[in-house]
Amino acid sequence: MPMIVVTSEQLLEVRNSVQQAYIKAGGETGEFSPEGFYPHITIGYSKRDLHFEDGIVKDRSACTADLLVRTAS
Repeated sequence: MPMIVVTSEQLLEVRNSVQQAYIKAGGETGEFSPEGFYPHITIGYSKRDLHFEDGIVKDRSACTADLLVRTAS
């Protein structure tokens, strides 16, 4: 399943903000992990998209080649 793994400090900052809001609203600290996500773009499927529940972690370890794209600052 070809995919592009996305890394972004800004995405992590957003998720940290979500966690803080969740805790402030009464949520338990361990119920939401800002780091527990794997942003990616799937560019092809076999028969269906595979997910974490299928034992697939779509992180850098799943990459077979490097692709680096930088945005203008």
